[in-house]
Amino acid sequence: MSVFRLVVVGLVASSLSLLVCGDRATAETPPGLARFNAAATRFKELQNAARARNTMPRISEPEVADLVQVLSDADGLFGTAKYNKDDLSVVKDACAPVERIVAAYGLHAGVDVAGGSDIIAREMLNFVKFQDEMAPLTGLQLRCTAKIVQLTRDVVSSLRPGEGGINREMLAVAGETVMHTFLARLALMDDGTVRPENQIRMLSSLAETASSLSDLTTRAQRKSILERAENVSVGEELKPYLNRIIAAMSRTDCDDLCLR
Repeated sequence: MSVFRLVVVGLVASSLSLLVCGDRATAETPPGLARFNAAATRFKELQNAARARNTMPRISEPEVADLVQVLSDADGLFGTAKYNKDDLSVVKDACAPVERIVAAYGLHAGVDVAGGSDIIAREMLNFVKFQDEMAPLTGLQLRCTAKIVQLTRDVVSSLRPGEGGINREMLAVAGETVMHTFLARLALMDDGTVRPENQIRMLSSLAETASSLSDLTTRAQRKSILERAENVSVGEELKPYLNRIIAAMSRTDCDDLCLR
């Protein structure tokens, strides 16, 4: 998998949904879910109309800007409630709409790709083209995935002998996905194609979720991310975010969600 694969965070959530054998009851309902789903439904309508013009909804349009604000607001969606292992299914379902929207931007076929229809190249070009939309939306996507990781760990730790287990193959997919997500976004810090305000959005969401997402990675994967992070050149305003990523990926511990 190329280090430039960007539309991958949703794969982590999909993989995690298969990590734990057995069904779990749903308890907490995110307080902002109705507003979030209404925004996602309207966004889908605008997306269909934009595709007819061979493009995607742009944040320069006032209604799209308002919808992106709702669809990238983790606090607005989840509130201050403390979620537990019984809430895993509802959190995954709540996060699904933004995963689909991000994937639609990343795989949009309206940009020309030199040499054919390479998916990785298309995702890179689309991220740069639609960065004002994708940077905030993928921020929520990362935060969703971090919350899913935390709840999955709670489920795993609560299992009794013989009750279920971890799907190690899916865990490996999730770890690889996390590594390539970090490597891809860190690479974009250096190439000058992402505007400063979007660099802040990207790096702050990586920093906020790095500790939780590192739980899915092996020590070798963390080392790869660490080496890349240590060689990224950013301004002073971004260094605190980068230092949080470096600290998270410097960990050498390995629990139930880490393949040794």
